Amino acid sequence: IQIQESLKKNNYTVENLQVLEDGEYQYLTDGQVTSYKGIDISKHQSWIDWRAVAADGVQFAFIRVGNRGYETGEIVEDEYFGHNMKSANAAGVKTGAYFFTQAITEEEAIEEANFVLEKIAPYQVSCPVVLDVEMIAGEEGRADNLSVEDRTRFVKVFCETIANAGYKPMIYLNLE
Repeated sequence: IQIQESLKKNNYTVENLQVLEDGEYQYLTDGQVTSYKGIDISKHQSWIDWRAVAADGVQFAFIRVGNRGYETGEIVEDEYFGHNMKSANAAGVKTGAYFFTQAITEEEAIEEANFVLEKIAPYQVSCPVVLDVEMIAGEEGRADNLSVEDRTRFVKVFCETIANAGYKPMIYLNLE
């Protein structure tokens, strides 16, 4: 992938990345820890003890709101979303939220954003609201064959809808 030189780049160095005895990572700047400990949570982690998570030093969590089915196109709320948001907030863990997209039209992207906004409204969300844009591993997803232009347009309309509601949007993706 060609790097666009006009984009702002970070100045992180591998030498400042430390692996702790427990296998966790931290980043140092001028000898001081400047990284934050966070986790990504969905139904795949099952029931979470948020007091234990906070006691372990986790400062923030991105919690999955839901996803659009990669075959059916149906929007599904993550079955642990409400518990995770409520309990993370109560434990003092800062939260963001994410949605796994399979939108194939602008209308579906707006529908996904509005679904997320409705679900996060009762909770304290101090981290970004994220659109998770990935291919389906080992299967064929309904959005796998979108053009770069279409996918970009759908991501943009999702992010604009989130930003217009007063939240900070963010995109999670891989090189595909």
